[in-house]
Amino acid sequence: KAHATAISIILPLTLVSAFFYIAHDFVDWNITLKVVLGGIAGGYAGAKLLNICPPNLLRKIFAVFIIIAAVRMLV
Repeated sequence: KAHATAISIILPLTLVSAFFYIAHDFVDWNITLKVVLGGIAGGYAGAKLLNICPPNLLRKIFAVFIIIAAVRMLV
């Protein structure tokens, strides 16, 4: 229930925030396009890999990405 509640709150907040950012011209559309395209490609690839890779391997891959992200944030 907590997960569903969080998701149901995130969507309206995101839409309101996006409206204000766009209305005040705070959006860099060049970066936005790149992020959207990368998200679509990554989501598609991730969905395909989810059906192929065993859960233990996915957890290890995710852990590696999280560690890399943490190191990049610290540096």
